[in-house]
Amino acid sequence: MTRSMEQKFIKKRVLKHGLIDDWERMELIWQHTMYNEIRTPPTNHTLLMAIRPDTLEKDRTRITEIMLEEHEFLGVNLSPSNFLGLLLHTNYNSVVVDIGYEHTQAMYANNFEPNFSTIQTLNIGGHDIDHYLKSLLYSTNLHIFDLYTHMKEQYCSVGNSSKSKDFELPDGNILHMTDEQQRCGELLFEPSVYEQQNIKIGIQGIVYDAIASIDSKYRRNVDVFVIGSTSLLPGLGERLQKELSSYGLGNKVVTHPYKYATWEGGSCLASLSTFDQWTTREQYYEYGASLLPHRVKKTEYIPTIINNYHDVMVKGDQ
Repeated sequence: MTRSMEQKFIKKRVLKHGLIDDWERMELIWQHTMYNEIRTPPTNHTLLMAIRPDTLEKDRTRITEIMLEEHEFLGVNLSPSNFLGLLLHTNYNSVVVDIGYEHTQAMYANNFEPNFSTIQTLNIGGHDIDHYLKSLLYSTNLHIFDLYTHMKEQYCSVGNSSKSKDFELPDGNILHMTDEQQRCGELLFEPSVYEQQNIKIGIQGIVYDAIASIDSKYRRNVDVFVIGSTSLLPGLGERLQKELSSYGLGNKVVTHPYKYATWEGGSCLASLSTFDQWTTREQYYEYGASLLPHRVKKTEYIPTIINNYHDVMVKGDQ
């Protein structure tokens, strides 16, 4: 990547709460990723892309046009990130909670089929927790480097009374962390603790609203499956379980044990030789942009995906 391109990327964030906010820079990133990082001709491959489940139809169409017309992929499938993460869970009657970079979304899926009418959104994600941790540490009058994400992932928790910890900075100085490591995770549950957030509802609120939007005959057996790297914070699942119990809900909360659930689910799905739900280049040129990418609904893929995933995980742990 050239220096001028780097400066162009740095000027402004391309995504805002998981939605494309700057198409010009987004296309530059796609181009750089395909031709400078992956270094394989798109014309020989299909593309499965994870998107926000409530991405507008016009944006889905535009992505499809760019990938099929400009980059000439053999086919494209745009799948909701929550849905791809759900492929790694054994209960397909679940509310999937995806804690992203700048937003968190809850969406219900029944028998492998996403219910888009149940989507609930909280415009707080892992990046906001990093900023909150930064503000807490600045209050100690210490100047530190941009290591907040690493500090959060290594030392922070939710609702746990952990011992104070020391964090060694790149310059050799030691940062003594006390209650900051517990306080930063509270932002997901009580956004008002951070003065820069004018949001009253927390993650427990959007999960409750998603469950409440489900047909009453399905609610009791619904799991709450939490994905995203922030879901790995110790105590987050237990705290969410406690909050839902206070609402009178007994739904089981499960957190995925790895950082990249969406990628893992997507890679398992795309690797199946039987998976054929692509908007192909031929279809695009025949029918035009009005042909939108398929949404995955076929339950026969579930057992194969589960077996593939667990085989890979078992081998990886050996």
